[in-house]
Amino acid sequence: MLLQFGAPSTEVYVLLEGELVVAIESPDGRAVIYRDFKAGEVIGDFGAIEGESRTANVYATTDATVAVIGADAFRQLLADHPAVAAAEMRHLVAVIRNLTRRIYQLSTQAALDRLKAELLRLGEPLPGQPYGWRLSPIPTQQDLAARTGSHREAVSRHLNQLERDGLIVRDRGSLTVPDRRRLFSGDPVADPPSRPAV
Repeated sequence: MLLQFGAPSTEVYVLLEGELVVAIESPDGRAVIYRDFKAGEVIGDFGAIEGESRTANVYATTDATVAVIGADAFRQLLADHPAVAAAEMRHLVAVIRNLTRRIYQLSTQAALDRLKAELLRLGEPLPGQPYGWRLSPIPTQQDLAARTGSHREAVSRHLNQLERDGLIVRDRGSLTVPDRRRLFSGDPVADPPSRPAV
């Protein structure tokens, strides 16, 4: 655990290597995952900017290394270096866009469509295949359920359905989408978000 919901800390962390996720637990103990961090990204900047307590848990899903910056030093860095401040603004806009997309999906899409969108969001384009997509390794069904506001049994059922329909192929820990265009009928919000550098 790197950050804990409700903690008063305001430090900023830069993820140097590894992977982190942002999650909140519901009152019944069910985790809801709504954001990932990859190497090079900044964590905890909200608290440093506004001085409020942490709004979620952030924990590592792999071995991870972070650099720590005090809140005062981070704010001074933004004030002294306009390029850094501009990068932070782009980062905050990207977060807002991503969360807006997730709210749209949770509010308007069925569980199957949310799962399809999440598979694309977590995956990467297949080299040499313009519409091919690959996710490796495949997250656990419980993890996919936490990411899509669903439950493990529904995820299992939907993955089996997608495989039967030929929309995904599962093989030795990886999942391939042969043609992402077949997953959605022209819904632009279902497309995976870009991943701007921070």
